[in-house]
Amino acid sequence: ALDMSNPDAWEYSLLNELISDVIPNIDWLCANERELYKLAKNKNEKEIQNSEIEKYMTPERPLEYSHRLLNKGVKMINLHYGARGTMLITSESYAHQEPTIVKRYVNPTGCGNLQNAGAIYCLLNNKTLDYTASFANAMAVLRLTGTNFPTLNEIQRLMKNEI
Repeated sequence: ALDMSNPDAWEYSLLNELISDVIPNIDWLCANERELYKLAKNKNEKEIQNSEIEKYMTPERPLEYSHRLLNKGVKMINLHYGARGTMLITSESYAHQEPTIVKRYVNPTGCGNLQNAGAIYCLLNNKTLDYTASFANAMAVLRLTGTNFPTLNEIQRLMKNEI
């Protein structure tokens, strides 16, 4: 698994090495939409302006960019899609979970990490892609609203819209 973290800090030569040597060996790639775009386009921050990402990262583009990486050998992409929720993409299918409406934002720090943890938990427990996207998204939403480490009960209640 690889969580991209911050491709802006990667020098272009390292980014090329990552794409040519590492990407084909990744089973599970975790990225946000900026990171996905940069990997799919093989560009680093010096070559990309925010306006370019906003222009080219339309709602249908994550699938296109994901398939570019899936065709290079990645097995699954876990997209942290911000206000658009969670997307899990494989070469055969994808699942997209819109975020629950959040009434009170507390802190986005760690939302992606909890989203990753939720997806890993579900995949290790043989859950469907749709269930996994929903569960992972619920973990991120709970973190966003101030819960440091959501319990299984809290996650399941949010998934049932009981919170």
